[in-house]
Amino acid sequence: MLGRRPDELPGIPITDLTTEGARGEVERKLGHLHEESAEASDVCFRRADGTDLWAIVSSSPVSDDDGALVGTLLMVTASGSSTTSASA
Repeated sequence: MLGRRPDELPGIPITDLTTEGARGEVERKLGHLHEESAEASDVCFRRADGTDLWAIVSSSPVSDDDGALVGTLLMVTASGSSTTSASA
């Protein structure tokens, strides 16, 4: 989707993959990941070739067996008509 190989992505902050206009909103949402509620948002990413990719970013809390929050699962789903590329 982003025009990058999967091995290029680890270590790159998600805000470095978004457009400048989306960075503030993404940073705000990342600050709320510790909350125990699922959320979905439209985010504009910047592909490696400089074109925009609109995607839905869904987050869900991950709890251990005792119900304590241990992390967050993020899922990115391309949206719109610009989803023709199947690479990462």
